Amino acid sequence: MMEVIIKINGLDQRLSTKFTNFCLDQLNIKPNILEIEGQDFLQYDRTGMCLDMDIGHYMILIKTHNRNLTQIYTTLAHEIVHVKQYMYDNLGYLLDSHKPPYNERWWEKEANSKAEELILKFVQING
Repeated sequence: MMEVIIKINGLDQRLSTKFTNFCLDQLNIKPNILEIEGQDFLQYDRTGMCLDMDIGHYMILIKTHNRNLTQIYTTLAHEIVHVKQYMYDNLGYLLDSHKPPYNERWWEKEANSKAEELILKFVQING
């Protein structure tokens, strides 16, 4: 059974849950546990991080300080794509091995393009 835990202060919990479940359904993934936490600041000027905590357990950290809803949800979608990559594309191994420059990493290119697709599709369906 999948458990989604969202802790992002200042956002509509119902909408955030709906968007998260939409992304998971669109990517056809069902992690056992997905924790999502809003953070004022993240290291290295990041806007989000996806952590592989344990088998089937993932944590997403999202920078919320001075960011609007679209920016936060775009980051959330991007990081959910990384969950899919951990589950099906061996992302953990890739991150432990030699890494090309950030803008050449296929997993970042995929996360960027799919995040944009997910946002657009969600807005089209939900107005």
